[in-house]
Amino acid sequence: MNTLYASLRQQFIAKHGGDCIHINGWLVFSDGATMDRNPAGALAEPPTDPYERWKIVARYREELLRRATDQFTEANRELRSRAHVAMRDGLPPPNREEIDKLKELQQTVKRCQQRYAAAREQMKRTTPEWMRGRDETAAHNRESNSRVLDELKRIQI
Repeated sequence: MNTLYASLRQQFIAKHGGDCIHINGWLVFSDGATMDRNPAGALAEPPTDPYERWKIVARYREELLRRATDQFTEANRELRSRAHVAMRDGLPPPNREEIDKLKELQQTVKRCQQRYAAAREQMKRTTPEWMRGRDETAAHNRESNSRVLDELKRIQI
């Protein structure tokens, strides 16, 4: 990769806060900017359309929530397992620092949930009118299909 392009990538990263995470082959920034993981790949500024921007931001926050939830779940599972073994074998319980760390992870998950919900709300508010109509029609169709399926289940020989 030539040094000019490497420099452009570094400037792009700095401009968008450097807080990118990998999602499906792309590096996604909290402001909605995206960058191909390929060193010679595309650099995309955040979309100017508010809905498209919030869609990317929501995906970014959803991924952070997923990661935080996974980390909490794993730590919780590990501590519970160790506590059960300790109780069974009469050993000391996990230490207070580990429990406090789990509580910190819990708070991180809650913050991520709030941030994700806020992004989803912004996405909902900025949804184009034509898309809202399409979504309402799809919801109506799903409900109608559900009723038909229920009726079909009742028709038996």
